[in-house]
Amino acid sequence: MKKIVLLLLLILLLLSGCATMSDIVDKKTAEKIPQKSDTVRFIKKADVKELFDKIFKKLSKKGWVITSKNIIDNFASIATEGKKIEYDTLLKLKIIIEKKNDHFCSVDLNGEWKAGSRSTNMASFWTGVKVTHNFSRVVWENKAHKTDVAFIKMVDIAKSFKPQDIKYIISE
Repeated sequence: MKKIVLLLLLILLLLSGCATMSDIVDKKTAEKIPQKSDTVRFIKKADVKELFDKIFKKLSKKGWVITSKNIIDNFASIATEGKKIEYDTLLKLKIIIEKKNDHFCSVDLNGEWKAGSRSTNMASFWTGVKVTHNFSRVVWENKAHKTDVAFIKMVDIAKSFKPQDIKYIISE
């Protein structure tokens, strides 16, 4: 009887960390994102300095730790430490802001993800081997994997700036 209860508790614990695509993103958004996209690009009516300040302040208020920031004329960049997001996923952001014309800027968000400590500890427990995970490039797979969780977080960040347009880029 104890074994059955322990097995049921274990199954419940494992399922509580699982996500489905509908948990991560709405179907309409998922259908717009090409497979293997690794960059979220949005266009915003603003100048580079103004947009840089808005992005920097918003990320800082949301608990992102900025590791580097740079602004030179018509170009700016921001990088962050890994931050725990949904489903025990860590995400590092890399943001590039470029002036496109007199009125608009483009902002590219890409990043790196890795599994959080809860996931790696559980994997270590089950395999009996110390499991570690390094940061990997965020790529949209449309399979409810942690890389998809990270990609959708970048989409949510882009949408929070109410852009004129959002595109999903597959880097060469």
